[in-house]
Amino acid sequence: VAPKSMSVYVSDDKSTWTKAGECTVTDSTTDSCIPMSVNLDKSVNGRYVQYRFVAADNSVFIMVAEVEAYTAHTHVEGEMKVVRTATATGDGRSESRCTQCGMVVNYEITPAFNSDPNNRNRALSKSYTTSGFHSKYPDEGSISLTDGIYAPADAIYSDTTYAGFSKSDDTFFAENGYFQITVDLKQTYMLDKFVTDVATAYATAGVKAPGSVEFYVSNDSTNWTHAGTTEVTDTTEVSHLLVSLELEKGITARYVQYRYFLGAGNMVWVAEVEAHEAMPSEDSGEKTNLAYGKTYTATAIYTVDGVATYPDENGKSLTDGKDAPYNANYKDVAFVGFNKQTTEYGNDGYASITVDLGGEYTVDEFVTRIGTAALSSGIYAPASVSVYVSTDNATWTAAGTAIPVESYEVSNSHATLLIAPAVTARYVQFRVVGGSSWMMISEVEVYEAIPEEDEPEVMKGDLNGNGEIDSIDYSLLKRLYFGTFASDNVDVYDLNGNGESDSIDYSLLKRVYFGTYAVN
Repeated sequence: VAPKSMSVYVSDDKSTWTKAGECTVTDSTTDSCIPMSVNLDKSVNGRYVQYRFVAADNSVFIMVAEVEAYTAHTHVEGEMKVVRTATATGDGRSESRCTQCGMVVNYEITPAFNSDPNNRNRALSKSYTTSGFHSKYPDEGSISLTDGIYAPADAIYSDTTYAGFSKSDDTFFAENGYFQITVDLKQTYMLDKFVTDVATAYATAGVKAPGSVEFYVSNDSTNWTHAGTTEVTDTTEVSHLLVSLELEKGITARYVQYRYFLGAGNMVWVAEVEAHEAMPSEDSGEKTNLAYGKTYTATAIYTVDGVATYPDENGKSLTDGKDAPYNANYKDVAFVGFNKQTTEYGNDGYASITVDLGGEYTVDEFVTRIGTAALSSGIYAPASVSVYVSTDNATWTAAGTAIPVESYEVSNSHATLLIAPAVTARYVQFRVVGGSSWMMISEVEVYEAIPEEDEPEVMKGDLNGNGEIDSIDYSLLKRLYFGTFASDNVDVYDLNGNGESDSIDYSLLKRVYFGTYAVN
């Protein structure tokens, strides 16, 4: 039943409490939830609010769904902005905040952010370590830096979206000269953009923007490569800055490290870090996944009375470009459930996925995205994935077999087959042999081979590269011989083929120049 009464107390220090008011409530048998509110004729000041409930005489339980505290003015809605939340579904939330106090006065849920194909922030919801925060401004729940939530437009130093680094009594800073955040992306990605949300001098209390942020990447969390540095200009005009580094060419990494160097102050406040996967580009020289969005057929999907237990939604799940998340469970919609107990598997000895690329291509890489032992429930990575190719969907040629990478830590892994030389195919068939009864597969990929560039023809003796033998070449080779000119192009200056520059090369080039000797 509903509680008998609720009293509200306020405090500035969470030690001394002042009673603000009290209310009673009449229970209801028609509404499952009813409001209890205390409205004051005169406002009171307080940082902490305490709600004290007195249970009804005939009840030992008090069920509370929400508590609220309102500022004493009429809220004026500001413009809507997207706030990304780290919910299980990855929903976004567009909030309208009061322009005076910052309170959310209206909001609407936006489409799931994590499932948005344009969201390529692979740090979202991932675990991380830090060099240590100020004890008064901790990292709430050790999740706030990758929860997808930026600092509000009016945030000051005490805003809970921030975690605070301070030079004072910081042993790591004293030894290294910077503060540090290290994110484990759980698997390797091609990354080309890094972002961190930091507080500015607007935050007050001595907080300043960092002077610079250095970004490092690693595949093993031991050996680090410097990806780049971004200089930061502090400001009092806005509460926070998105400090970013964008690379012209992506870099492969599982771990990303953010190093914050002090600017004008002794403290750095951080709200968020991001690491973005590079968007595939046909013009970038990167491989193209030819299977993306293509049609396919599959055998050995487990069904009960004709209904798939873990279905292939609309026959598109396996080529929609969406891998299961690293912390997925076996019921995740990205997975399609194949099983050894099906008639098709019993007849063939494998489950199959056959993709029609829509045309003939030269291919050399095949990837199967799979579920692992981390899914538990008796599920393991498949024992093997064999790849076959065809130009007519009738005659099949074996391309090779890949052994999947098992994991007990992350739910998604892969079986990748690289071949050389590349082969021509329109149809690609993945034959999956189970490691257990279940084979959970989220995606198959086929990559077009990048054509090898022809080596440029080398003209022996043409040291200046103008396409002919002239007096300048003769002069340069003479200087090379006497050590006053350097060249590492031995194929050009080594006319007699002994691997070095000597007097014979000089003599031969002289004869070439005067037309009494020819070089190939």
